[in-house]
Amino acid sequence: MGGFLAEKYDLFVSYAHLDNQDGWVSHVIKLFKMMLEMKAGREMSVFFDPQLNANERTSQIPQKVRASRMFLAIGSPAYTQRPWTSREVAEFWDEYQDSSRMLIAERLPPNEWQSYPDAIADHIATRLYRYDDEIGDRHEYSIADDSLKSKLHKLASCVVERLAELDGTLYRPERERSNPQVLPENIAQIDGKTVLLAQTTEALDDEQIQVRALLEQQDIRVLPETEYPQGAGEFKEAFLMDLSRADLFVQLLDRRKGRCPPDMDVGYQQFQADAARENNVDTMQWRDQRIVMEEVPEDHRGLLDRETVMACGLEEFKQSLLKQAKKKVPADKPKNGAVVFIGADQSDFELARKLSAACKEHNLVAMLPNEDPDRESDGQRDLRESLETSKATVYLYGNAKVDWVRAQVRFFIKTGWQMGLPIVIGTPPPTDKPKLNISIPGAVEIEGEDEEQLIQSIIEKLSELAA
Repeated sequence: MGGFLAEKYDLFVSYAHLDNQDGWVSHVIKLFKMMLEMKAGREMSVFFDPQLNANERTSQIPQKVRASRMFLAIGSPAYTQRPWTSREVAEFWDEYQDSSRMLIAERLPPNEWQSYPDAIADHIATRLYRYDDEIGDRHEYSIADDSLKSKLHKLASCVVERLAELDGTLYRPERERSNPQVLPENIAQIDGKTVLLAQTTEALDDEQIQVRALLEQQDIRVLPETEYPQGAGEFKEAFLMDLSRADLFVQLLDRRKGRCPPDMDVGYQQFQADAARENNVDTMQWRDQRIVMEEVPEDHRGLLDRETVMACGLEEFKQSLLKQAKKKVPADKPKNGAVVFIGADQSDFELARKLSAACKEHNLVAMLPNEDPDRESDGQRDLRESLETSKATVYLYGNAKVDWVRAQVRFFIKTGWQMGLPIVIGTPPPTDKPKLNISIPGAVEIEGEDEEQLIQSIIEKLSELAA
């Protein structure tokens, strides 16, 4: 940890001075600081570096970074090219080793061949720019733009909330991360539906802001509450957790397919829509009526042509959405199910998929392991994050070797069991396999005379555990 400093800061702002030649960054930070203080109800200490000379920078900046509790990078192509911005990121990371203290807001995104320092490379940035469809390029919001103010308000809420967590003063009704379907009592009493607003492309940022603002003005709960993490695995888990709490899935669709990371089979837009459909969540989608379908890439056209898509003006869609979102959820309508992790060796994946399909029929969100991680460490991270997201876990002891099952259970004991996560071990026929010789308090072992009976027994137990 760094040495003692008399002056401490709530937030350190890191940026490339090239981006402030017109004063844009200074104006943004002045507005942002005002929003922080309004939300926190106190004066906020923000270090925003004026034009220091080289000697001042060398002597002061590293200490200022380490004396700050949170870090905000104003991203841009220039930010990726400056050694001092990389140094600031590294100093903060060395001090805290905590990515949740670090945020990015982009004046403009980096070019494809540019990247941020490793500590923030996987962060999803708050976009302080809009995509201009006419010129096919991006430009930053003007200081007076309402969209900029809306995004800064949201970012300020994230900073103030995280600082309150660090201070131990943030009150949250108890809700276990591994039990995402349990809502705080005050949320459950709100009339109307909980709406999950899908992540969209940057071209529809402004429309997304308008839709969220409309719903929130009517006191309708909108998810996600914060930006989703980047990277397919983390994104999928965070999205599925929100999906398990949503009554209505809403998606604004662009004629472009959008981002498709290398570790995801389909793009973000397609994945979200498919997950909502597979888990039987009521869905409303919108596309601009002016989109010429023949100009849409063929592998994206099917999504824009679904029966749940309204092709109309945005205002018409917003009014239809508002009516749907304000309808009360029927008292007898089951909430979307808990997330269940199904651990299976490659040799048992056919059975795992059958169990996953049965979970869907019984209102449970099933997650299977990554079949082809790039590295062993990626596979372990995927398992750990899957367990953190789940309400219960199942391991199938079918064709798998006893050593594989024992290794998975050992990993579970190190991670999931410590979180109080229940475990079910399902053994399909034949059942005369080598004994696992593992005894776990509260574990449920189910043997089935045939696969169908085994799946039914596992589903009954999972429904009980998820209740």
